[in-house]
Amino acid sequence: MKTPDTKYYLLQEEYEEAVETIKIYATSLLFSFAKHSAELRDIIIRNFIARGTILLQGILALWKLDDYQDGWILYRSLLDRLFHIKALADENVFQDFDDWCFVKQYDHRNRIRSDPIFTASINKEFFRDTSEEKERYQELKIRGVKWKRPHPEKIAKNMELEFLYKHGYDYASMHVHPMSDDGMGDFLRLTGLEVNNEPIDQRALLSDSCLVLTLLIQEGLNASTLEWRAVVYFFLEHFRELLDTGSKEYGATFIKVAMLMKNNDLCRNK
Repeated sequence: MKTPDTKYYLLQEEYEEAVETIKIYATSLLFSFAKHSAELRDIIIRNFIARGTILLQGILALWKLDDYQDGWILYRSLLDRLFHIKALADENVFQDFDDWCFVKQYDHRNRIRSDPIFTASINKEFFRDTSEEKERYQELKIRGVKWKRPHPEKIAKNMELEFLYKHGYDYASMHVHPMSDDGMGDFLRLTGLEVNNEPIDQRALLSDSCLVLTLLIQEGLNASTLEWRAVVYFFLEHFRELLDTGSKEYGATFIKVAMLMKNNDLCRNK
C-alpha cells in the first residue's frame, strides 16, 4: 500500500505492457485524425501525439539500458510538446505556429545552400524549394511572423500544474546541460567499477513520462476539431489510475476502444 508520502510504482513488465497499450491506443487516434480531418490544427495535433508516443517508447528503451540521463532529456522534450500544444490551443495560433516553423526551416535550408563549405557536398534536390514555398516565404517575410515559443514555467502555471515545471522540466534541463557530475553513471557502467551507494529507483522516469503523454493526448483531443467518444477519454483516465494505484481497469477500457477502432468509430466531425 502506498502512503501519502510515498509514490506507487509498477513493475518493469507492467510499464512495458502499459507503454505498448498506449502506443496502440494513440495509433488508433492517428488513424481517426487521418480519416476525418485535414485541418492544419488537427494535423499539428496528430503529429504532436505521434511524436509524444515515440518519445515514450524511447524513454522506456533508455530506461532498460540504465541510461536514465538521456531518458530525462527525452522526458523534457515530451513536456515541451505538452506545453506547446496547450499554448497553441489556448491562444488559437496554430496557423501562426506553422508560419513560424516554415520560415525557420526555410531560413535554415537557405543558410546551408549559401555556405561555401557545403557547396560541393549538399544534396541539391533535398534543399531545393518549390515555387509555392518561395512565394509563401516572400509573403511571410513581408507580413512578418510574430509568434514566439511559449515559456514552459508560465504554461505549467496556467495549467495549475506547476510541479510539471519545477520538478519536471526544470529538473530534466539539468540533464540537457552539462553538470559537474555529468556522466558518473556512464563511468560506472563502462568501467564496471562499483561504489557503495545504493542504486536510486528510477521508475519515476517511466511513471512521469506515461503521465505526461496522457496529458498531451488529452490536450490534443480537446483542441481538435473532432468530437471524440467518451471511452477515448475514459481510457486516459483509467491509464492514470494505473499509474496512481496499479488499477488494471485501463485494460478493459482499451478493449472497448479497440472494438470501436475496428469500425474507425472513435470520433466524428463536430
